[in-house]
Amino acid sequence: MQIFDFHYIWELKTDIMFIKEIRFIIYLSKQNSIISTFHFKLLCAALTVPKKRKDIKLIMSHKLDIAVSNIRVSSVLNRDTKQFGKKHLVDSDDDTCWNSDQGSPQWISMEFDQMSSLTKMQLQFQGGFAGRECWLEGRTEGSAQWAKVRDFFPDDINGLQTFSFDPPTEKLQAAKIVFSTSTDFFGRITIYSLVLYGSDS
Repeated sequence: MQIFDFHYIWELKTDIMFIKEIRFIIYLSKQNSIISTFHFKLLCAALTVPKKRKDIKLIMSHKLDIAVSNIRVSSVLNRDTKQFGKKHLVDSDDDTCWNSDQGSPQWISMEFDQMSSLTKMQLQFQGGFAGRECWLEGRTEGSAQWAKVRDFFPDDINGLQTFSFDPPTEKLQAAKIVFSTSTDFFGRITIYSLVLYGSDS
């Protein structure tokens, strides 16, 4: 199944109304292309907005496929890449994880096959080993310099956490997640899942 995350954002200012944002998700499958009537009507409403309205944005984002070879990490616990290496960030296995060594900061960097504008990020930490003060850095095409894009502050929990980028980032050739501090006294970071969503159109 392929998931498209449509962000329909607009502002309508009158004396009695201020509408900021509506978000909805459309699910498309090769075997079943049916979507709910509610979602379908909302999608049609979004697509039939007059083009002259400059304050309306329709953004379609999707899960970015990131090859393990395009991922780098700051460290691996005891240099045990088989058990705690970077491959476990994107292997979709709830029982495996990337575990950093001691010390702060820790980081994860990713190169994209195509320039991508990021719309959100999902991380699943292990409670007690979560990032505390974190930020996203980006590198644009032709640049060797990293620039800070957004700060974010995860909760110290085991569950999946979503961090939305609204507005989306500019087109990036690479992204870097920096964990400046950790909830672990020794600065270790443990992540079971990392997913980025964005648009390369």
